[in-house]
Amino acid sequence: MIKLALALLFILTTLASYSFSIENPDSAKEVVDTLFSQFNFVVDLPHYLVFLVIFLNNSIKAFLAVLLGVLLIPPLFFVLTNGFILGIVVGVKGAEIGLVKTLMMILPHGIIEIPAMIISAAYGMEIGIAVLKKIRNEEVNLSRVFHEKIVKFWKYLLPAFFTAALVETYLTPVVANLF
Repeated sequence: MIKLALALLFILTTLASYSFSIENPDSAKEVVDTLFSQFNFVVDLPHYLVFLVIFLNNSIKAFLAVLLGVLLIPPLFFVLTNGFILGIVVGVKGAEIGLVKTLMMILPHGIIEIPAMIISAAYGMEIGIAVLKKIRNEEVNLSRVFHEKIVKFWKYLLPAFFTAALVETYLTPVVANLF
């Protein structure tokens, strides 16, 4: 249920920021330019380092969403932020280079990365809910929940982020150039 709620939150945030970018193209472009400027250094890197930057950026942020789930708010912020970024980038870049090409620059790796991001946030929320239960003296094995979510992250989500980074580095540019 948590994964579904976070997926819905992600979708709604994406749609809202996409709508914002259509209604406020100048403001949205400013936001996207600022976001992209943070990664300008990647352009001149060899492919294997681009892969490493993408992999580390995504996996570290997702792992933090899991760990900081004890506070409940960080995983929500993680989902909201990613939804906002996706919607505004699709809106701005869709207007600049076309919606189909923009989607082809996102979908190949996004079909792996986005669910992994949402699941990471859900793991964090589940840890946070377990902490709340412990605070209320409800029956919960907090260390078991924490251990289980960390192990699942390393076993399932880290490989997903690895695969998504490979796809984003090596396959997405090829697919995008077909359009």
